[in-house]
Amino acid sequence: MDDMETYENVLRVFAGYGFGKASMAEIASAANVSRQTLYNRFRTKKAVLGWAVAGFTEVCMARAVARLADSETDAETAMTGCFMAWISDVLPLLRSAPHGAEILDMGVDTQRRENVDRVARMSAHLMEFMLDRGICRNAPDAEGRAFLLIMTSKGLLLESQDIATFEAGIRRAVQAVLLLQPSGEPKTREG
Repeated sequence: MDDMETYENVLRVFAGYGFGKASMAEIASAANVSRQTLYNRFRTKKAVLGWAVAGFTEVCMARAVARLADSETDAETAMTGCFMAWISDVLPLLRSAPHGAEILDMGVDTQRRENVDRVARMSAHLMEFMLDRGICRNAPDAEGRAFLLIMTSKGLLLESQDIATFEAGIRRAVQAVLLLQPSGEPKTREG
């Protein structure tokens, strides 16, 4: 029951019907378990949503970090791939279902209440990557660039109508961040 396909199926039910109208029977069917099993494990619909969001985002985070860990990949491809792995699976849930935004907001609120800060974790991974690759000379520089990319990815998630648009936007942001000199001064076209 704990795999990406199950998390996505459950989130699609919530996003399709809305939290209030999503039935435990539909959710159980999406999770490929009985309704009784769902109640025994989670007790409430809110707990099911919390489990699905946590599992979904954890898988996305692991995929994103794996993209950064590939030392054979150039920085632009690794960073763009990181954001594609971290965010792009959310976009279809957000855009293709009538209650996608509601479920996204509820998921973020649930994680906030549970003191789960995936943004801080992603920022730390990006900072480490940029420092290891020599893109940045110091932690404040890496932290600033990570912040810019994460905020850009959030804006693109909200504004992009499809994955291709998100990818084009995040690639442009990564390219711009990589053009900055470690001191924060933009590179000249010659260097």
